This record gives sequence, structure tokens and C-alpha cells, in this order.
Amino acid sequence: AHHWVQTEANEEHALRASLLAARASTRAFAHPEAARQYDQVVRLWSLVSDAEVICGTDLVTISAEAAEAGHWAGDTEAALRHIDRALAETAPDTVLAAALHERRTHYSWLHSGQLARNPELLGRIGSAATRERMRASDLMQSGRYAESVSAARSALDLANAEGSAGDAIRATIILGVGLAFTGHAVEGVAAVEAA
Repeated sequence: AHHWVQTEANEEHALRASLLAARASTRAFAHPEAARQYDQVVRLWSLVSDAEVICGTDLVTISAEAAEAGHWAGDTEAALRHIDRALAETAPDTVLAAALHERRTHYSWLHSGQLARNPELLGRIGSAATRERMRASDLMQSGRYAESVSAARSALDLANAEGSAGDAIRATIILGVGLAFTGHAVEGVAAVEAA
């Protein structure tokens, strides 16, 4: 990827190589390198006329992957920049748009404490199970483990009622961590293993 990027008039090769490098870095948990490569992919995207064909995917997918790389690399600004691009390219009032908004909210509050200061952000999440699960997660991240256990149980009930396996799994993980930190290690580990 590095050498193709340095070679002028070979944007197609540079784009393909940068995407391969970004995804390989992600698989290797080399998140800062993945973030750098995704930035390169996004920059090259507009220079290539058939980027979707070359990459085998669309800009929304690339932007969402880039946002995760930025998030795991500890660069919240990059994560938000990429997720905002994905949202700009996504039709509103769709399941995908809702998922991207949830991810954006997560990036915002997880690293900045925004949810603790602005609980109204939860109102932007359509699913009651997701809202309660995110509240439980915020309580856990804030070190309020006993409260997180209660909220996680509530989120788990809502997720099961809604048939949301993803929220149920996440709520169970939060529940397990909360239990472990409130002196119920065996039960907490069992919950995480079950999740």
C-alpha cells in the first residue's frame, strides 16, 4: 500500500492495496495502522471513478469500518468523522441509519462522558432495549456497578421481549461485569461466558 500510494497515477492499485492493508491490520488488532490505512482509502476513494468495483463494497461500509478503526485506535474525532460520512451517505429512517446513529452515540459518550452529562442523547435511540442497555453500559463505565446490574437486567428483559439477540448479548456482558465487580465473580463470569 505504501509503495502504490507513492506512485502517481496508480490510484486504483493504491486504493485496493490500502483497503487490504486496513483490513489485515484490523484482523491483527493493529488499530492505529488500520486507522491510517482507512484514512488513505477514504482519500483515494474520490480519486477513482470505479471505487466500489475495485473495493467490492460501498463508501458507507468503508466509512463504518474506518470509524471502528479510529475508535479502537483511540481517535474519537476520526471515528466521528468517518461515522458522519457514513450517515451522510445513508438514507434516513432505515435500519442502517439507526445502527449508525447508535454507533455515533456510543463513540461520543464512551470517550467523553457525554451520555452522563446529556442523558437526552438516549432519546435518539429507537429501541427501548438498546436505550436501557446503553444506560447500563454508561453506569458500568462510570463505576456504578450495582446500578449497572439492575439496568442490565432490565435491558435483558426488554431485549428478550423485543427479540433483539444483539442487545441481549451486550446486556448480558454488562450484567456479568457488574456482577463481578459487586462481589459475585462466579455468577458474573458465567454470564459473560453465556454471552
